Amino acid sequence: MTQEKFLEKVIEKLKKPETKWDAVIYLKEVKSPEYLNIFMQHLDEPDPFIRALMSEKLGSLQDTKAVPALTQLLKDPDLHVRKTTKDALLKFGVQAIPGIISSLADKDYYFRQRVVNFIQALGKPVIPVLSQEIEHSNWIVANKILEIIWKIGGAQAEEALIQAIEIENVRKSAILFLGLSASKKAVPKLLEIFKHYSLRRMVISSLMRIGEEEAYPLIVKSLNFCSYNITKQAQEAIVKIGQPMLPYLLAALRKKRSHKGNIIESTSKIDFRPIYKELHNIAQNDQEIEGLLFDFKILKKKTSELQTDLSEKSLSSNIPKIRKSSKIPLKIGKYI
Repeated sequence: MTQEKFLEKVIEKLKKPETKWDAVIYLKEVKSPEYLNIFMQHLDEPDPFIRALMSEKLGSLQDTKAVPALTQLLKDPDLHVRKTTKDALLKFGVQAIPGIISSLADKDYYFRQRVVNFIQALGKPVIPVLSQEIEHSNWIVANKILEIIWKIGGAQAEEALIQAIEIENVRKSAILFLGLSASKKAVPKLLEIFKHYSLRRMVISSLMRIGEEEAYPLIVKSLNFCSYNITKQAQEAIVKIGQPMLPYLLAALRKKRSHKGNIIESTSKIDFRPIYKELHNIAQNDQEIEGLLFDFKILKKKTSELQTDLSEKSLSSNIPKIRKSSKIPLKIGKYI
């Protein structure tokens, strides 16, 4: 009898209660990868005990050919089988990634989530391997890989996200996750790619989350664009950052070629008191700015109206007031 046939008989003994544990003990001793296919053929046994045992055995053999089959076992309805399978896959470490990564595009949400949890459990050592897989994966898988890298976190993940900006099919996700990570290291790269029109809104959003002063001039400059979505995103960033934006708004307002309406509107949405005096001085020499400051209720009255009020007050101060209680006596007889 060949060893393969004998092994098949041992597996058959697993199905009988009286011989099950003898078979388990024997299978524990099998360590040769040459029997890999036999164990894989029994991953769909009706008995969850046998499925779990085959999964455990495949993990101990550590032949990466078994990874795709083991991955599918993460769909198993039995909790114990799924747990045993995850432990078996963890024995492969990062070597399991090429055989499991395509499962991130599976239609089954719960299965995908188990795959994600497994990859995350591998920790930081998996980041370089995942980075290599991005370029060879489709759009769905590549973006999911990037999300996993972000969730793992750390300096290595930050560097991987910055490098991913160069990869077109994950570029937007990379910008998003760098913003969510508040990566100051990413600011120079984000400023560089701002030249791409389709990325500007997302870049501004991430720069807002990062909050690095190096990016403030660019955010204010974005108020000059014709795109409503970009200017709206820039205004949201300015409001979120708050008073640190005031010097840059003031500097932009002094420039000849700037969208003064957007600049003043943005200024009106934050506490502008620290630059109120400068705004008032600019308004005295520029009627357009004066009108806008009045329209957005930064100035309560226009300079011309203030001057009129002052002149009226000065004139009225010279007119004697007649008291309501005073009575002028008429001496009628004098005029008859």
